[in-house]
Amino acid sequence: MTAFAAENPNLQVRIAVTVTRRIGKTDRELTFLGIPWESDHETCMTLLKEKGFISEQAQSRSNHSSLVWHWPENDLLFSRTSSWRALPVMFSDRRTGAERVSLDPQKTIGGYMPQTATLIYLNGIGPDGKIDPDATRLIGACFHYDNRHEEGSEIFLGLLDRLEAEYGELNRYMEKDIPRYYSELYRKVRDGMKDARTYGIEDTGKGLYLGEYLICTIYGQGGTGIMLSMDMNESVTLFYGRTDAEALIRELEEALDTEQLVPEDAGV
Repeated sequence: MTAFAAENPNLQVRIAVTVTRRIGKTDRELTFLGIPWESDHETCMTLLKEKGFISEQAQSRSNHSSLVWHWPENDLLFSRTSSWRALPVMFSDRRTGAERVSLDPQKTIGGYMPQTATLIYLNGIGPDGKIDPDATRLIGACFHYDNRHEEGSEIFLGLLDRLEAEYGELNRYMEKDIPRYYSELYRKVRDGMKDARTYGIEDTGKGLYLGEYLICTIYGQGGTGIMLSMDMNESVTLFYGRTDAEALIRELEEALDTEQLVPEDAGV
């Protein structure tokens, strides 16, 4: 850029301007369909029906599971299933929640119809400081895309384009052995993932199993985020969620520990 001094128009001053790309962050809070995080299940179902995402007659199917998403501070660990060391409560005591509710979607997300839609909840903590098994708090919304009718790589790149058009550029990560062992998959995604950082299993730490080969993330305000991933079988998953889920689980652990330390009153 060249500027001219007002007192002397013949004097030219060159100013270097550096434009920094903002990658993987947005000033917006990231939610699914605008549903507030930590909403209870009844509220979520009502809002989803109002928005036409599920039918008025839709029934939910719930189960407890070890399924959880990691949002590490260094953005290097990625795993859909936690290890015992990472989140033991998710396995050892169901009173913390970890409930998954499956839905039958009626609308596309990002231009593609997900095969399954899953809401993930944790239990709440009551005014007495104890875990309330009847309270539900939404911490995630997960969508799996069927690649039997369309190539998973096309779905993945199509969703990536739509997410970036809406929120800005996402972080890109690719397993380092894809070009060598999955050359056909690499050929399909090479252009869309050309600036991706590569990682190996040794980068994950904590003994976590890394099941995804392509991962894109963006972080929003209020501890929120979106993760798009694809595995070697071109199975695509889109996840909206709270990025501080582990901290929420630690709160439940502490409440559970405190509850177990208090002796039960046998009455009089």
